[in-house]
Amino acid sequence: MANLDESADLVITHQDLTERARLQSPNAIHVSVENFMNSPKYDEIVMMMIQSEGVR
Repeated sequence: MANLDESADLVITHQDLTERARLQSPNAIHVSVENFMNSPKYDEIVMMMIQSEGVR
């Protein structure tokens, strides 16, 4: 978290750290997860990236 700054486009954090991350990188898209190893949010992030930038 110490290296997080305003240059980030996407920030994935544990739900307990999301508010802190938003303060350091307010313009980024923030995704909160409960469990880093097993979260359905990752599939949502991939789909969001594919739709917004045409990533394959």
